Amino acid sequence: MTDLGTLGADFDPASGAADVNNLGQVVGRADTASGETRAVLWEQPAGITDLGTLGGTFSEALKINDLSQVTGSSFTAAGELHAFLLTPKDLDGDGTPDVWNRDADGDGANDLMVDLGTFGGTTSSASALNDIGQVVGDADTTAAGGPHAFVSRDAPVSPPVLVTTENQITTTSDVFETTPTVGEDATSKLVVYTSQALLLVGLDQGEIFYQRLTDTGAPTGDPLLVSDSLTDDRLNDVSGARIVFTAFETTSSSIGTIKLFDTTTSAVTSLSAEAVQVFEARIHGDSVVWVEGATDSTFIKFLDLGSAEPAKTIAGPVPATTNVEIGERYVVWDEGPASDGDIVAFVWLNGDLDNPTRISVASTPGVDERQPSTSGDWIAWQADGTSIHAANLRTGETRVVAADDGSFAQLPTVDGDIVAYE
Repeated sequence: MTDLGTLGADFDPASGAADVNNLGQVVGRADTASGETRAVLWEQPAGITDLGTLGGTFSEALKINDLSQVTGSSFTAAGELHAFLLTPKDLDGDGTPDVWNRDADGDGANDLMVDLGTFGGTTSSASALNDIGQVVGDADTTAAGGPHAFVSRDAPVSPPVLVTTENQITTTSDVFETTPTVGEDATSKLVVYTSQALLLVGLDQGEIFYQRLTDTGAPTGDPLLVSDSLTDDRLNDVSGARIVFTAFETTSSSIGTIKLFDTTTSAVTSLSAEAVQVFEARIHGDSVVWVEGATDSTFIKFLDLGSAEPAKTIAGPVPATTNVEIGERYVVWDEGPASDGDIVAFVWLNGDLDNPTRISVASTPGVDERQPSTSGDWIAWQADGTSIHAANLRTGETRVVAADDGSFAQLPTVDGDIVAYE
């Protein structure tokens, strides 16, 4: 038997466990030293974590599923008791949640805790939670009416943002700002971008900035500088607290260095060798990939930030490689001559970097297959710039996402089971 502790209270009873999932994570409630009750999580080796509230002074967790989602009840800022669904964040991409409680806008509510509301009354409560995030319970119909059962069939996994809401991130008139990329660290959501001052002729060298956002997408605070002005810096990708960019020697040079900036420490680290041709750095958690080498002899480098091992070559230079992307399981790229490109993948998760096994995803003769994107087990790509295709490497399923109807269809991106393209 293990004593799970409290949040500082020394009176009795000061804590109670309500549920445990198959990962050994326990949820319940615990009292603080000031006497308030909080929903909490216990796990090894972190111990106890305060899950916060919907803005009030009380919360308790009742259920946790194997996705580490938590449901329970909490007072709102208005003093109403509502059911909630909390979905933690895995910001380092290692498959384990690392952020459970965040209040980016300082309103006293956990931004990751979704208020499931009522049917018009003041109270709702949750009683069960399944492994796809559906919550069941009961909710008042009016302030004086009785409760009705509910099921949150389409329970949101994060606080919803209205797509009709527009927030202007930058307001400068003499600067060219490009490559906006949305990310999220343990503090808040953020957008990272490249900034170049307008000159009488052309553009100055690039600098990288990031702007913190509220959960509704509004900027908060001043933009923060990532890189210096000694090189021409171009943003590549963002994952958690890590920003990767390429520092070129000049605005007209392809010689440069892949660098990493950490928003937690503000430290900048060089990842690639100095003074080489580098392109297209991508990051997922501790894993960084990029394209390196001269035209027609490019190869792909893979670097594990959690290892002391140097970057390893996993593809190329014969055939030449380009357009590399990385997801939760796969590194994908295209290779081959102009007008006859092929899509290739490598299982980086638990894969052998010293002897990488290539997976041929698409190699239709005479078809130029390019611009792959990957998420989970899915890979999507364009064919001849006029159709979009997708394949699930675990099940073997293939789909024509957009058939060739004579119009352009290109630059697909995939996230979960959703594919977007131009």
